[in-house]
Amino acid sequence: MLTGINTALYGRDDPEDKGKGFARLLDRIDAVPGDFRVRLSSLEPTVVSPSQVADVLDHEKLCHHLHLSIQSGSDPVLKAMNRGYTRAEYLEIVDLIRKRDPHFGITTDIICGFPGETEKDVEDTLALIKEAAFARVHVFGYSRRDGTKAAAMPGQIPAAVKAARVKLVSDAAELAARDFIESCRGLEQIVLPERLTDDGRFYEGYSGNYLMTYIHAERFDEDPCGSFVKAKLDGPFMDGVRGIC
Repeated sequence: MLTGINTALYGRDDPEDKGKGFARLLDRIDAVPGDFRVRLSSLEPTVVSPSQVADVLDHEKLCHHLHLSIQSGSDPVLKAMNRGYTRAEYLEIVDLIRKRDPHFGITTDIICGFPGETEKDVEDTLALIKEAAFARVHVFGYSRRDGTKAAAMPGQIPAAVKAARVKLVSDAAELAARDFIESCRGLEQIVLPERLTDDGRFYEGYSGNYLMTYIHAERFDEDPCGSFVKAKLDGPFMDGVRGIC
């Protein structure tokens, strides 16, 4: 797992980097012998261009999953948040990823109720969730913090309205996640079982595209935890997808 605040900035302090430092790091990791996979914790749209994302994705051992934070589907809200990218720029990266692999898992974060957020802004966020076909969305209500610029902004959203928007966006996110899982039905994935469920019926672990996959324990003669297994994804199940070995 490669993680950091701005992972894609790796190597930028080298004048010879030319924006390729992180891709070169992945080149070196990808060349290490052994049966392992590499997962990125996240990339920031502010520091990667579509061409840089293409360089990053072009590695054999890299999991087909990326956490690409958006925070809002509304350009006015993104500008107020000082995010440094637009809705269209974000979707350009998503489109590039999905052209390479339509089953690539993309997860994100969304904040509801940022100061000044309108009903139109919420509608734009709901539309983006559907368009991006997220595998998972982490939804949060804006939390006011004294001393921040946002705390002094006009148009603070009442708590009840904020909670209603969180519920609305969360429901849309759950629907998008189920649609994404359905799109993966029949897809063969490499799964890394991590633990046996409390009832002892299933081993659970993440697929390469970051779907929690449940495989019947009776399929295994030995504990598979820590070893890769091939499984065919078979539709929504519990908080993820059922896997068939």
